[in-house]
Amino acid sequence: GLGVPAVEKILEQHGGFLTITSEVGRGATFDIHLPLVAAPDMTVEAA
Repeated sequence: GLGVPAVEKILEQHGGFLTITSEVGRGATFDIHLPLVAAPDMTVEAA
């Protein structure tokens, strides 16, 4: 579907990534990884 690519794009925009692990008969695990601090190009300055 379109959900996983959309999530991956959003995560990349925030300096993160997605890992997917699948086991036959058990299902899939989706791990979302995000940085604890903003990426350097994501810093927002006060007005």
